[in-house]
Amino acid sequence: MKKRIIWFMIGFVASWLMWSVISHIRLRPRDYTQSWSSSQRESAPEWLKHAKGRRLGGIMVFTPPEASPSCAIIHPPKPNHFPQIMIQDADENGTVDSLLICDSLYRSFLIEDKDADGIFDSTQYSSGVATDSVSISDNNMDGIPDFRLGPGRDIAVTIDGEWHDLIHTNKKQFVEIEGHLTQVKAVDGIWQVIEK
Repeated sequence: MKKRIIWFMIGFVASWLMWSVISHIRLRPRDYTQSWSSSQRESAPEWLKHAKGRRLGGIMVFTPPEASPSCAIIHPPKPNHFPQIMIQDADENGTVDSLLICDSLYRSFLIEDKDADGIFDSTQYSSGVATDSVSISDNNMDGIPDFRLGPGRDIAVTIDGEWHDLIHTNKKQFVEIEGHLTQVKAVDGIWQVIEK
């Protein structure tokens, strides 16, 4: 009886060790970007070109090969499955700058924390990539959109809570206010009238 218990324990430990080694090999980070087309690799952010991917249940997580940038992409492992989440450290200072969520219709929502103080600085929503899509930004988190791109190439900005079409003339920007062209500029993403 004692021998059977000893052999059972040896078998259990050996099976556990073998399963641990197999799991470690299967789940270790790999460079899945090597299977991407050259156009996909060229259009990817620099940190993603050699990122390591790891399957975690029903999702795939890509992280930079170095530990410094705080970036990641999270998405289902099957090609072209959504939603996808991108966490970006654009200035590579080790703190997250933005979080982008995109669905299968390429509608996206972007949240930015540019100064890494833990407080959101701006949000942007895009209704897709079609010609009639619209992208709207709130650049100071006051709940009032500040900038709109679309439909098409139309651009509009908010000044004093009202939308105005942005007009480019002689490398300057203008809006029409009360029938007059008024020069405007963006200061930290907020559009303001240039005082004369």
